[in-house]
Amino acid sequence: MCNGESTRTSQGGTIAILKPITPISSSNDELRPCLQRELSLRLSPSSSSGATTTTTTTTATTTKATITGLSNFHSTTSKATESYFIIHRTGDLRHDSQNHHLEDSCILHTFKVPGNTIDQVSFCLGKELDLGVGGDEGVIGRRVSFLQGGRVLGEGVMGWN
Repeated sequence: MCNGESTRTSQGGTIAILKPITPISSSNDELRPCLQRELSLRLSPSSSSGATTTTTTTTATTTKATITGLSNFHSTTSKATESYFIIHRTGDLRHDSQNHHLEDSCILHTFKVPGNTIDQVSFCLGKELDLGVGGDEGVIGRRVSFLQGGRVLGEGVMGWN
């Protein structure tokens, strides 16, 4: 924590703890996907070796995502629907009924979750994200949403890990 009294050691990178969004009550709620508990999204730098030639080795830096808590995700839909994360341009968690925060102009980054639903999954995003604060691209302090089939199931704010 900020007071310097935490026994938890820093792991580096960033983390967002996403809380479940309570669905608007309807007769079809039991058929909708939902989060049973919170899940976490951790982002960290990851170096992957690229092509090696006789004179140089190319190393590409990408961002590694680790998602924990997917086993708490419950979907009763009969066919697989893509799940994905959105990192928004702002950190504003207020909800608007028109879902303006899902418009392209409000989205900083988006990436698909691999198709398995094991409790923890790690994968490379294929691009490097700015894991810092501020500027046009820094992810710290930004709103993060977990979606399936266009529905927001959980939200949180990206912070230091």
